[in-house]
Amino acid sequence: MLYRIFLFIFFLISYSQANAEADINAQLIQFDDEWIGSLYASTEVYERTTASIDIDSTGYLNVGLSYGDMIGSYYMEGFTNYGRADNVDINDVGIFAAKSYFHQSLTVYFSTLHEWRNTKGFPVLDLDIFDQREWRSTLGTTYQMFDWMQLGYSFNHDRLLSGNRGITDVENKNIHHHDVTLTFTYKKFEPYIRYYRGQYRVRPGEPITSEDTLEIGIGFNF
Repeated sequence: MLYRIFLFIFFLISYSQANAEADINAQLIQFDDEWIGSLYASTEVYERTTASIDIDSTGYLNVGLSYGDMIGSYYMEGFTNYGRADNVDINDVGIFAAKSYFHQSLTVYFSTLHEWRNTKGFPVLDLDIFDQREWRSTLGTTYQMFDWMQLGYSFNHDRLLSGNRGITDVENKNIHHHDVTLTFTYKKFEPYIRYYRGQYRVRPGEPITSEDTLEIGIGFNF
């Protein structure tokens, strides 16, 4: 699937050079001795309305649309996404809110969304035992320690509303995980280290795992 990444990199870098509103970010992630390449791009298609696309080397593709604006001192955003992996379609609708403190060095944010996950067969049968609905919420914060270093933490809670029959690692309908991220910035490069603890998905198209994991990656901002 890596050829898809290369094609999108070529197309989106060319597009970003012609469109000053475009935001392009590529990442290379090492996770459990596996390297995953991903590319994210977004652009403002109308006033305060943003379209985005996310693709990675596992075959996962996501397209999204969001509308955001400042309400007083809070940034508020509504969004919807459609994702497609090898064996699952993912649809979600949600809201995001954030507020900055101390001259924007500290940001606190919250997001909540409703997600539908529909299987497409393993590999040819339509097995609805893996279909799921989830209510996912995140409360997190980032702190800009220095111009070149940022520390982030988030607490993530998932409520499995239906369809958890096919998940052997989940014992109840409420799962959660924590992650801590240390990000370094040097020009257009952003290497980072992230630690996961709890029950979570490595990528949206992957199954839930309960293994503590250390992720190492680097981002490239075009």
